[in-house]
Amino acid sequence: MSVCLLVPATIVNSSVVDLVEVIENHTVYLRCAAEGIPQPSIIWLRNDLPMILDDDEDQDHQLSGGGGGLMGKVREMSSGRQLEIRQVRVSDEAVFQCRATNVAGQQNKRFTLRVLGTLDHQSDYISRANFGEYGTSG
Repeated sequence: MSVCLLVPATIVNSSVVDLVEVIENHTVYLRCAAEGIPQPSIIWLRNDLPMILDDDEDQDHQLSGGGGGLMGKVREMSSGRQLEIRQVRVSDEAVFQCRATNVAGQQNKRFTLRVLGTLDHQSDYISRANFGEYGTSG
């Protein structure tokens, strides 16, 4: 008699939406700490739409479509447990989600990606805002 143990897919802190902030033009990593028996498969979503990743021989997979302008900037790493987004732009802001699934269950984890302007852009913006609000004396 054999016993088959099944443990539903779970993700650490799945009930918490992580706010991830990154400076524009930098790289950000989203981690999906999933476990279960059998080992869950991971898929990534952006604004509730699946991100399609090429299934090549590498451990790293490049985004091939459905990423909303992220083509060539996104890579799935560590068997899907990490998503790398390079050269992040403000237009990349979104709610990302990892979904862990196995035969015993499924669980999701959400990440809100917020992109901060570069320091040069921030200081330019602050200067313009101050002049616009207070005017100039003369």
